[in-house]
Amino acid sequence: MSQDLFIKSIIVDDSDRIVVHVQENYQHFLKEDFAKKMLRETALKALEDDFVELAVSSTSFRIQVKAGKTQEALSIVEDEIKKNIEMAINFLGSFGG
Repeated sequence: MSQDLFIKSIIVDDSDRIVVHVQENYQHFLKEDFAKKMLRETALKALEDDFVELAVSSTSFRIQVKAGKTQEALSIVEDEIKKNIEMAINFLGSFGG
C-alpha cells in the first residue's frame, strides 16, 4: 500500500521547511493533541539535533531543521513516514483475521 493513501505531498517550501500535506480523510487527526505530540516526538527522534520546530495546521505539518540540513532531513522524513505507515497497516491488518 502506498503512502499516497495518507499523504498528498511532501515538499520543501520557500522557508526551507519540510511540508507534509495530509489527505483530506485524515486531516481531522491533525487537530488532536495526541497526534501533534506523536508527530513532534517522531520528528525529534528521527532528526535528532537537526530538528528545530514542528508546526501543525489543519491540513499539513511543517518541520523546520537546521540550515543546510533540509535535503538530508527530507529523506529521513520520507523514510520515517513510509516506515510508520507500514507499521500501522501491519497493526491494522492483524485485526483483519
